[in-house]
Amino acid sequence: MKLLKIGRLPRGIVFFIFVLSFVFVLTSTISDPDLFWHLATGKWIWEHRSLPDADPFSFTVAPAAEAQYYRIPVILKGYWLGQIVLYGSYLAGNYWGIIILRIVIYSLIMSVLYIWLREIGLKRSDIFFFAIPLAYVLSKYVGDRPNQFTYLFSTLCLYCIFLNRRNQKRGIFLILVMFLWANIHGGFILGMALITIVLIYDTIAAIHHRARKIEYAGYVKRTVIYTLSLIVCGLNPTGYDTFLMLMEPRPSYAFSIAETLSPFTQFSFGKHYPLFIVLFSSFIFITAVIFGRRNKAKDVTLYVLLFLFLLALSLNAHRFTPFLPLLTAPLVACLVKDHFEKMNLILKKGMLGVLLVLFVSYAVFSDNRTVLRSPFLNNNYPDDLIEFINNNELKGNIFNSYDIGGYLIWRLHPEIKVFIDNRRLVEQAFGTYKAVISGSTDDLFGLPEWKSILQGYGIQHIILSSLNGYGTMPDLVLSLHNDRDWRLLYFDKISGTMLYSKGISIPEYPKIFAYTRMLDRALRFRSSKSGNAEIYVTIANIYMLMGRKSEAIRVIENAIENYPSFQNGVPGKWLDHLQKQ
Repeated sequence: MKLLKIGRLPRGIVFFIFVLSFVFVLTSTISDPDLFWHLATGKWIWEHRSLPDADPFSFTVAPAAEAQYYRIPVILKGYWLGQIVLYGSYLAGNYWGIIILRIVIYSLIMSVLYIWLREIGLKRSDIFFFAIPLAYVLSKYVGDRPNQFTYLFSTLCLYCIFLNRRNQKRGIFLILVMFLWANIHGGFILGMALITIVLIYDTIAAIHHRARKIEYAGYVKRTVIYTLSLIVCGLNPTGYDTFLMLMEPRPSYAFSIAETLSPFTQFSFGKHYPLFIVLFSSFIFITAVIFGRRNKAKDVTLYVLLFLFLLALSLNAHRFTPFLPLLTAPLVACLVKDHFEKMNLILKKGMLGVLLVLFVSYAVFSDNRTVLRSPFLNNNYPDDLIEFINNNELKGNIFNSYDIGGYLIWRLHPEIKVFIDNRRLVEQAFGTYKAVISGSTDDLFGLPEWKSILQGYGIQHIILSSLNGYGTMPDLVLSLHNDRDWRLLYFDKISGTMLYSKGISIPEYPKIFAYTRMLDRALRFRSSKSGNAEIYVTIANIYMLMGRKSEAIRVIENAIENYPSFQNGVPGKWLDHLQKQ
């Protein structure tokens, strides 16, 4: 038995160490808030044996809006198969089922790539050069929602495209892949784009070679498979409405969603790995193209076209970044497979050893929390508050923080519907939400705008995240502080979530206790994000709520002293405001 040795490690042990490390990084805690509305929708579909025609979870989406926007039916129906799989996994093993599904999907991705790279002609040992970097990329994009299926199906799609170009009998699987993908996630549009690029390339090549009387039978068969694959994408509950949804004007709130920001914007915010992945993948591909041209590799032009398309996607939004390395890795392998054969064995072993050590170190020492030693969910979800609501049988419409809307749907439906959630169905509802969460004091029917809106919707309860993911406190907390109608009934000590109600005969929760815990959370945010101007304003506001104005002023003054640029920013304006009070 031939052995690949890193030092003196047999290939089997190297494989075991890699797989163990990969599975370990995939056991990170569940942190994607979108999971919960997908679970709730999957549960609704499972229980009703049908797809929702209207939004069953919120009370702010009017029927007229559902008919006006393509986005709404796509969100309600477009993920149905993926949502059933997610909910079925939860039924089978609770949150362990979700973790196991995640491991299975990402393992299938690596398996497809392994089979593909072997068919290209790479040795088993050489595949580690692709598998280890891709394992790192996938570990950075762990999201427990239908989009993780798109990572798998995009890989399957491109693999089937390449099979179709070599053997039309095997390429017919492309039709099945596209049909399933179109019923799981709207990312099937990516597959349609890949097919269209290859189809156009093959058509131009066929026209160019016609003068040389090349056999067209293979081209015609491939074209039939491509065409059928594009057609079956319309066999889903919303047809091709996903295209129309993409053509709708980009909502204003999209620019506040992290995954829609470009890698360059993410870099400016301190998140460096998306841009690193794009630049590293581009460098590797360009290098591979140079080697491929030297070795007269086939279809270099096609590979470049696919790369440029994926690069444009990756630079457009952070959520598309993983597709660049994931789908260009096999293209790189096609271009450099001959070079791998000629590569010095000692150098190859050394490089592979470094890659393995780096990945194992990343798996062991990174700050990813694993469910093997932590709860399944992070501390952002208000389980204790939800238990308080259920124990006291609270009913009625609620106004809620946007970031926990999906979780409230999952835990409180059907007894309680939410005001807004992570699905972002209608932009008008988000605009109304912003007026309330900001505590707008503009006059509306003789009341402050925030209060008038709540009254208009007949809202009886407010569930607020006291601090958002950036450590910022919503201004609505300031408006509620001295309001006579709204009373603080509960403060979730774990998640920092607050429950306000009116007309409920339950003893009020001591506000000073809530503010003390909010201050502790804000100070911890400051220690990790000291350069964030908003966190200092949040700390000052909490001190003001506690009646400690001098300490509030001192916080802002110290912040401006340490960061002089704050003087012309929000902290400087707030300091002027505090000093005038």
